[in-house]
Amino acid sequence: VGFVGPNITTLNITGLNAYADTFVKVIALNAGGYSNPSNIVGFRTLRELPRPPKNLSVSSFCANSVNMYWNDDSYGSGEEDTFIIERSTDGSNFSQIDTRGRNTTLFTDNTVADGVTYWYRVRGINNAGLGVPSNAMVVTTKSYVVPLSPYNVKAFTNGYPQGESSITL
Repeated sequence: VGFVGPNITTLNITGLNAYADTFVKVIALNAGGYSNPSNIVGFRTLRELPRPPKNLSVSSFCANSVNMYWNDDSYGSGEEDTFIIERSTDGSNFSQIDTRGRNTTLFTDNTVADGVTYWYRVRGINNAGLGVPSNAMVVTTKSYVVPLSPYNVKAFTNGYPQGESSITL
C-alpha cells in the first residue's frame, strides 16, 4: 500500500471504498532486511453522507395536521439509517421535531397550530454524519371557524301547489 520513512508511525491510505472492511499488516525494513509482519489490523471505512431526499411536498387539509411526502434518494454506502424531520416558523431556524426509519417517505405532523405558517425539510443521518437537507417547503395550516348554528328556521307553504313548500332561513 505504501512506504514511510524512519520513525514515522502514520500512513494515510487513500482510494478505499466507502463502508468497506479493510485489513492491513506492517513490515519494517532496514539494511538488514525485512521484519516479520505485524499483527493484522482491521477497520471499516466510513460510509458516505446520506444524499438529500428529493421532491419534498407538504399539504395541510385541516387545522391540526400537515402531511409530508418525499422521494428517498439514498442508496448503497450513502443510505440513511434514520430520517430527521425538521420544522421552522421563520424559514431559517429549523429544529428537529421527529425521526423516521430507513426508507420511509411520509410523515404527518399532528403538533401544528391552526392558521400558522411552517417550513419543513427532511435529512438523512448515518454513521458518517448528518446529510444535506432536502428542499424546504412551506405550508400554512387551515384556520377554520365553526359556523354558528342556524336559528329561527321556519317552513312556509306560501301558496305553492299541493306537495311543494319552502323553508326560510
